[in-house]
Amino acid sequence: MISAMTALSNYPMISKWLRPWLDQVEQLGRPDDYRVILSELGELQAGIATEEHDRNLSRLDHDLCLASKVCSNLESLVKEKSRLGTDLDEANRIILDKLAEIHAVVGLHRLGFDNIQFKGTPDFMALLNRRMFLVEVTRLGASKGKRSDVWDAEAGSVESGVYLGFSHGPGGKSDDRLSDAIYRETEGKCQQLRRSSEQSTGWIVWISLGRDYLGPGPYELPNVGLLALMRTPKRALEDAMVHIRELGLYEELSYVVLSLGRDLDDLTSPELLRNG
Repeated sequence: MISAMTALSNYPMISKWLRPWLDQVEQLGRPDDYRVILSELGELQAGIATEEHDRNLSRLDHDLCLASKVCSNLESLVKEKSRLGTDLDEANRIILDKLAEIHAVVGLHRLGFDNIQFKGTPDFMALLNRRMFLVEVTRLGASKGKRSDVWDAEAGSVESGVYLGFSHGPGGKSDDRLSDAIYRETEGKCQQLRRSSEQSTGWIVWISLGRDYLGPGPYELPNVGLLALMRTPKRALEDAMVHIRELGLYEELSYVVLSLGRDLDDLTSPELLRNG
């Protein structure tokens, strides 16, 4: 991994904020295992990565710089998980969860929130139009069973290197599976928010689709990159919110945000106008 650490010099904010995690992950697993950020850096250094790798890491580097300015205690966010443990799979998941929180900080800022503070429980507090909101962040990772069955038709196989998934559009499996995932995550986070002792005028559940900055296949929903480009996430969010409102249990819930990642606009329900 020496080559990966050499490439890290091109991303000073990643080095500044995330280097302790990368040093730990470097020591875990087998040499050919996937390691969040380090594998992308290694491929860049070896000249076998696409320009997309550099764009993704540059975006993360930029967002870390921005997050350090708009979140009053970004250091607390990073240090909450200072030790990643000895299991590479779990360490990768922890880092991806934290990248979702970093992306949420930037997303909240761009939606007009300020006074963003990392709290841990709940994840954040943030101010919008003089109203204080409690924010919980979650990431939709790889699923097994019903939720992983998102395509109405399939061709090829993952093993062959050629795999295609097809959606029939509105009402297809992808809508149902993603809507169910959004609904379950929102309900679970609302239950956590209800136990918070922090005072607020509303709740926000921020749901990452899993591709905040990178595209780590083993840790994401099936073909999530294609789903993000379809209308599926918007339909799924709207359907999930209808069911949440029908419950009538979470009147404090003000917004649910579905973050598509990268430079794609975050979806909010109800809609929030982006700040600038």
